[in-house]
Amino acid sequence: QQFYLIYIDQDGQSILKNQKEVLDFLVLHKDNIRYVPSEVEAGDTQALNRLIETLKSWLNYESKQEPKNFINQIKRGDKSAIEASKKGAKLGQKFQADQFDLIAWLLITAS
Repeated sequence: QQFYLIYIDQDGQSILKNQKEVLDFLVLHKDNIRYVPSEVEAGDTQALNRLIETLKSWLNYESKQEPKNFINQIKRGDKSAIEASKKGAKLGQKFQADQFDLIAWLLITAS
């Protein structure tokens, strides 16, 4: 089982490059005043669906990048990628929405 920390914009594009950067960002802002748009706080379906679509956009992008990343890992001699290829790894399935459980999210707003 894998866990991902991501920081994406409203189009589902990554803002921070890796999980360490996301953790550093969270540590830096952990004491900030909490503000959540009232629609999100109330569970407004339309507002939540926009956030869900943003996450799905990220998943879609990552699923398209997965084969490229896999090939690069094999070229670098990454043993886990080589073993996965021997076992017939199914590329593109790792980033399907039904393979993920959203545990928590942090919504960044302009105040």
